[in-house]
Amino acid sequence: MMKQFGKTKWTGLLRCAFLTLLLVMMMAPTALGARRTVLVHNVREMMEALGDHTEIILAPGQYNLSAWLRGPFADPVIHNFAWNPISPPGLYRVYHELELAGFQDLTIRGQDTGAITAEIVTEDPYSSVFKFLNCQQIRLAHLRFGHILQEGHCTGAVLNLEQVKDASLDHLDLYGCGLMGTKPGDAKTSSLGTA
Repeated sequence: MMKQFGKTKWTGLLRCAFLTLLLVMMMAPTALGARRTVLVHNVREMMEALGDHTEIILAPGQYNLSAWLRGPFADPVIHNFAWNPISPPGLYRVYHELELAGFQDLTIRGQDTGAITAEIVTEDPYSSVFKFLNCQQIRLAHLRFGHILQEGHCTGAVLNLEQVKDASLDHLDLYGCGLMGTKPGDAKTSSLGTA
């Protein structure tokens, strides 16, 4: 009788250890410190893929943030309050500006490295296309960013990096920033901030 009880006890402990190991292996790679890579095809997929220790690769096409914000998929992933030091990494909306805040080790890049084939745009002339706040190790590469406007008034930045440490900007085409917005290819140089 005693042998049977001891065997059952060890079997239960082994089962518990196995289930714990299985749970750890199924955890997201980011929880274990590994880097995850995600290929996305639209704005919804891009925004839902944002996370620490993540490389997001954009398939060719235009990623319109304004259209996404008007649709039903933005609300579940956006915090409608300002980011603060105890807030989790994520998307925050302060008035009309969308902020990517608190991320660490985040890469967003185009799929093609020869020519730029992925473009992130906004229709809002008063907000930044991308605003990063309090982030570390941010890499943007092989992308086009801009305000898709006809020529006219534009006061929003294309890229706004506030309290960002270790940012890498590689092979970017930035347009539509300043008092007179430009069309892609019109400007030889582009500004990261507002004019």
